[in-house]
Formats: sequence, C-alpha cells, structure tokens
Amino acid sequence: MRLTHCQASLELDPVGAVVSEAELFIGDRAVRPFFQNPWRDDPRKMDTLTRHLGAEWPCVPFGVPQPPAGLPADWQCAKGAVNWHRHAHGYGAHADWTWTQQNDRSALAEITYPAAGPIAGLRRQVTLADENEIRFNLEIEAREDCRVPVGLHPVLSLTDAAPGAAVLEIAGADTAWTLSLI
Repeated sequence: MRLTHCQASLELDPVGAVVSEAELFIGDRAVRPFFQNPWRDDPRKMDTLTRHLGAEWPCVPFGVPQPPAGLPADWQCAKGAVNWHRHAHGYGAHADWTWTQQNDRSALAEITYPAAGPIAGLRRQVTLADENEIRFNLEIEAREDCRVPVGLHPVLSLTDAAPGAAVLEIAGADTAWTLSLI
C-alpha cells in the first residue's frame, strides 16, 4: 500500500506493519531517511523479519525470547513465569497485519496476537502530515495487567551523513538506546 501527500510518500508492508520506504522532498532534494536492505526481495534470505528488515516498525514485546545473562534483576522474568515471548522483536514483527487505507495520506494496520500471552493485539496508524512529516501512533491492547518492553524501531540511513551531523531529539524522553553499524 502506498501513501502520498504533498511532498512525501511511503510504502507500507503487511509483514510487521513495516514502513518499507519513505521519501520526503525538501526543496528540490529527495531524502530517503530509512535504511533499505538489499536482500528484501530475495525469498531465499533468512526468516520473515530479517527479509523485511529496514525502515520502521513496532516491536511488542521488544527483545528476544532468551535474554542475555547479566541483565538487571528488574529486566528478568520471575522464576517459573511462562515464557510467552517466542519471537525476536515480538509476534507482530514476523506476521502479516491487515492494512486499511483511510485516505491518500493515512492508513491503519491491525493484528491479533496469539492467545498464549498478555498482549491481545496492536493497532498502528501511519499518517503523512503536513509536507515533510510522518506521524506514527501505536495502540497496544492487553488481555491482562502486564509490563512489557516496547520498541519503536526506526532504522535510519545515515550513509551520506558526516559523523556527528545527525541529531536525535525525542520530545519528553531522557533516554534512548541506539545501535551503530559503522
């Protein structure tokens, strides 16, 4: 599914509700802010998530089924807890979502999670707002009271940027974790 509005467009992929491509026009220059993996269309490549990896997608719960040793105590599961977290980056990152286009610049994606866990489902709104702005909204429906890590997962392409040229500003946040592949 493709959204186009003013000076921006993006492509939406049902696997993982990924924004697979985005292009913003700033003056006469096209900017493609998200990483695009070169193996995306190769069906021989890896698992579903890795094959579709790139751009931006939500991860609920964020993390991996078997966390590394040495994490702080409040990051570990209680002894005897049922391990319902079976997918790296969460179930929704591996499965097909249902996209509904609301208009030329907005779409809603929904997914129902398996019954063996506290998350019932997710709803994700992606909107091309005024000129060069992409807005994301994620609603998480829980079956029960729970505490799970959530990853809002943009994979930015900074291949043309000089070191130190990019600044990440997140309103209202005092902490962010990033990974650099350089």
